[in-house]
Amino acid sequence: MFSIIINTFTIAAEPVTEFNPTDYEIDELSRNLLLSHPNPAIHKLVPISVNGDDDCLFYTLQVFYPDMSIEELRLRSISELCSHENYHASVVNGALDLVDDTNVDNHVKRILNNGQYGGVLTLSALSSVFEREIQSIYPDINENDEYFGLLNRSFYPRPYLKAVSSPLIIMWSGAEPQTGHIWRANHFVPLLSSTENQDHSTCATTHNNYPSSIKLHPLIGVECDL
Repeated sequence: MFSIIINTFTIAAEPVTEFNPTDYEIDELSRNLLLSHPNPAIHKLVPISVNGDDDCLFYTLQVFYPDMSIEELRLRSISELCSHENYHASVVNGALDLVDDTNVDNHVKRILNNGQYGGVLTLSALSSVFEREIQSIYPDINENDEYFGLLNRSFYPRPYLKAVSSPLIIMWSGAEPQTGHIWRANHFVPLLSSTENQDHSTCATTHNNYPSSIKLHPLIGVECDL
């Protein structure tokens, strides 16, 4: 049923990836967080303000694809996860299961509802939905934060899908860091290129080869309550 409905809609060939100040508002808090990243090329990207409810990952994708509704993005993500459960389960098989739901079934049941946060599994699904690499950018806020190494990575479409050249770049954001407290992401924002930075596709991220020996405390859900 999902596929029948989805096939009646087409996805724009090219996403919006360049910042236009007349169309978008800069997320200044995320911009300050972005400056903590050690890759200077990433500092030139522009974080865009999106709705701060728990659908923020879908609102983030809507910046890249403004003609798509939140409902369509959710439906396509769920269809992809249900149709290729084993593939997407392999993405979180290891350390990444500590930053998301432990299995695809639980994730799908949760994101079926509005206002339920997305995460690693949703990013994995969306990469295949758009047949495009998704670069995940996590700021370097906490000292020796293992999440920084784990979540600065790329998600790729399923192997037999040919990814197009330009990636979608998504940042894990959150509240302003507080002295004496561990910072945790609770928001997503899109990162767009500016006219001064046309080589954003060179931002270095890690392939999905993660060490299974990493031990982390669970990252409680990305609840976009900014």
